[in-house]
Amino acid sequence: MRPARFAAAVLSLAFCLRSTGTQALTWPAGFRLLKLPAGLAEDARSELDACLVQNQRKLEMQFSFTSLRGGRGRLRRLPGPDVYPACDRLMRAAEVSFGLEADRALVQVMVRQYWPGQGLKLHIDSKEMFEEPVLAVVLRAGGAGDGLVLQHMKEPDQKAGPVAECTGLAMCFQGPARYDWGHQVPAVSERRLSITWRWFRPRYLDRFEN
Repeated sequence: MRPARFAAAVLSLAFCLRSTGTQALTWPAGFRLLKLPAGLAEDARSELDACLVQNQRKLEMQFSFTSLRGGRGRLRRLPGPDVYPACDRLMRAAEVSFGLEADRALVQVMVRQYWPGQGLKLHIDSKEMFEEPVLAVVLRAGGAGDGLVLQHMKEPDQKAGPVAECTGLAMCFQGPARYDWGHQVPAVSERRLSITWRWFRPRYLDRFEN
């Protein structure tokens, strides 16, 4: 991904969050937040609500990767974000606002739906498979106190979060926030819906194309 000129409407947000101790931590370097127009997020949420069933945890676009034993995997082609026009508009708006130029041919999209008591474990998106950045937008925030939490993978006492989420909140993970810090969604108290997308490294994708 190559940085482009930032849109004038980008709002740079700087937050300080409390760590597990008394020391205040800023967001990790490379982690950015901005608020997209609520209408874009609401349209994408309505579009997905029409596709998702209550117990469906995820919906993927363009590619689905399944890990297999022995370090192997299976890659399946799926309908891309162009089949979900409201989601596609939202994604493009986020990319422009963060000053990014995107290649739709390499994008992999993951929609996650969380119900009370469900969450996402601490992880870093595969460094081998995906380039930077990783982008995400909250389409429906959970309850009060719910939200994404970041944690340094080598210094686990360094934590930041939870993010004060709202409909249309976009997140961008680059640099240290992409490679050194993991992120997780602790079990939520109310339904949460988000869309995350990242770009395959071309050489990795070539393994399957060839």
